[in-house]
Amino acid sequence: MASERKIAANRLNAKKSTGPKTWLGRARSSHNARRHGLSLSVSADVRYSVEIEKLARKIVSVSKNRPTIELARQVAEAETDLVRIRQARLSLLEHNGGMNNVSEEVLEQLDAIER
Repeated sequence: MASERKIAANRLNAKKSTGPKTWLGRARSSHNARRHGLSLSVSADVRYSVEIEKLARKIVSVSKNRPTIELARQVAEAETDLVRIRQARLSLLEHNGGMNNVSEEVLEQLDAIER
């Protein structure tokens, strides 16, 4: 367990850590987690909406049941997310010369993509 002195120092440091102060700094930091675009919800991405709808209709076939269609849409979104992750992983590997040339940094990037 941390000492009272350590806890006080942590609290003091936390008060100093308030993030970016300028508009430009906030704009830049807002994209920190979006290096590969996988943090964006697939349902929010217009490029995938038609594909998701087609796959959902294919899954439910001719059903008009609203809850069934919604479940199929969720399955289609999950499938599309998996495809995007696999594509990002493959792209990263190809960019770095294939599996034989994988560095520690690339392995860390792959780990981040798969989380």
